[in-house]
Amino acid sequence: MAANVDNTVRELVYEFLDDLRESDNAPNMFGATLDLQEEFGFDRPMAKELLSDWMAQYGKDNNDE
Repeated sequence: MAANVDNTVRELVYEFLDDLRESDNAPNMFGATLDLQEEFGFDRPMAKELLSDWMAQYGKDNNDE
């Protein structure tokens, strides 16, 4: 399902999640599904899948350093 998301939108979502994670009021990122729903209008399954994709990518990026 998230594979159907345009790369530009995916980049915006990942940037939003990066900013959210780095903010002073950073939530537990497992709860960011609701933030994605509110910010981008995704339904819950799409928001969960994008969050999961971001978490997997975030782990890869940080393991490379």
